[in-house]
Amino acid sequence: MSHQTGIVPNEALLKFMAKARDSKCRVFKVVIDSEQLSLADSLNIQGDWKSDFSKYVPQLTEEKQPCFLIFRLDSRGEWLLISYSPDNSPVRLKMLYASTKATMKKAFVTDSEYVATSKEDATLAGYEAHLKAENAPPPMTHAERELAEVRLHESFASVGIDTKQQTLKGLELPISDDAIDGFFCLKEGKINYLQIGIDIQSEQIIVHDRAFLDSADELSGRVPQGEPRYHLFNFKHIHDNQRVISTIFIYTIPAVKCPIKVKMLYSSCKAPLINDIQNKIEIPLARKLELDDLKDLNEAFLMDQLYPKSGSGKNVFARPAGPTGRQGGRRLVK
Repeated sequence: MSHQTGIVPNEALLKFMAKARDSKCRVFKVVIDSEQLSLADSLNIQGDWKSDFSKYVPQLTEEKQPCFLIFRLDSRGEWLLISYSPDNSPVRLKMLYASTKATMKKAFVTDSEYVATSKEDATLAGYEAHLKAENAPPPMTHAERELAEVRLHESFASVGIDTKQQTLKGLELPISDDAIDGFFCLKEGKINYLQIGIDIQSEQIIVHDRAFLDSADELSGRVPQGEPRYHLFNFKHIHDNQRVISTIFIYTIPAVKCPIKVKMLYSSCKAPLINDIQNKIEIPLARKLELDDLKDLNEAFLMDQLYPKSGSGKNVFARPAGPTGRQGGRRLVK
């Protein structure tokens, strides 16, 4: 732990790390030098992450010499911390790096971590073996994706336009092919935002918008003012010095200028849709929000909903607007 060594990043390393995320850096190497964490080397992106991993990681590691490698993956700026500590290193040196790792993780937050204890581990084959051992789900092949979509279509086969299912919780409508593709793209990280709605004419769930947003602060600008919508957002954020991705379901309802029948249809279809998303498509939802006031739909609001502070969030359950036309507060979907 950091308090055991007192070793912290030097000024040069801090300046480098402050710019690394917005640079073309693929990997940088950090070592302990003169009782400080220091930048030893950095290399820029040349190919995809696998080809760069195969070339750079073995090049940056040495026998009997521990180090930290911070490697950029290709998934929208995700970073991997490689703690390289060869088994044949001096025991004191291994202990020094082990007790300083918490400081390194706090100084530069990464999405995942990999411990390499030999030169063989510090290879692409070694890292991929680690992923298999950790049961990390590999990306779907094209054939696997098609099979999953076929099975999903089969699960909806009994729900046709003329055979809408009235359940105890609401009305279940068929989901369009485009919407199913959107769900899978969100699940696989190809997009982080999906806006879906109901086609009144065909009576099915359809896609209205899909994107990769740079920030949760962009959400409110994509919400239509006069129609209800369902939104799914993979919210990437930092909590307790850890990188977290939480999928949030947001049901937006315009306070005015929307027919009551349309609002009732969206409200009736909400619960079955959430059930399909979680149980058939298998996207876990960290939070389910229902909003009619969009001015506060931003990153700070989502953080408050995921990690409510004592005494905060009391307005989330505020009653809807009365007949005077005053806008209601934010509401959580239970």
